[in-house]
Amino acid sequence: MKKSILTLMLFISINIITAQSYKGDTHLGFRFVQRWHISIGIGALEYPYGKNFEHLIAVNYAPQFDLTLRYSDLSLSLNSQLAAGYHFKFSYDNLKYPFYDIPLFLQGNLGHMSSKDFYSFAGLFVGGGYDWTYIKNQFQQRLAMTFGLRTWVGRTSVTVRLNRSFANVNAPYAINAVSLDINIGSYLAKVADLNKISNFMKPYK
Repeated sequence: MKKSILTLMLFISINIITAQSYKGDTHLGFRFVQRWHISIGIGALEYPYGKNFEHLIAVNYAPQFDLTLRYSDLSLSLNSQLAAGYHFKFSYDNLKYPFYDIPLFLQGNLGHMSSKDFYSFAGLFVGGGYDWTYIKNQFQQRLAMTFGLRTWVGRTSVTVRLNRSFANVNAPYAINAVSLDINIGSYLAKVADLNKISNFMKPYK
């Protein structure tokens, strides 16, 4: 397991170094504020219990760190979907326990929210990585994948994300998660205004 984690960290480090060699990044330098995004929201997790499924409600904190900045609507990033909550006695599983979920994904982004100066109304993303979970009073770790979409709802930028954490020897059952997050930051209002100006000027170019 330690080898898997070390391999993932090495792969991420190589991508960070490679990202800095892109021509488009040189004029920006490695500016943290230019690469950091934050989203908050709610989500639901699902795991099998006997022949049925048990569901959990969670609050989310979803950071994104862009590894590349060469294109406005295309990027490679490190993402997480930090989730926490408390399991009360639901329909099948009567065990009460706090839980948390800490995934780490290497993610490809296309369109909306690919960078802090994106132009697209909507966008997609997909990624893979590793997940650390404390559930049913047991610590589990396993491979995971994520995908979803982002778009504007009025002047609010939102993300719908689906996660799949796979079963293994340490984690005897898979976990599915869906979340709805609001992308926050003052830059979003500026992006919306600049995109309106850009769309207005297109017929005159």
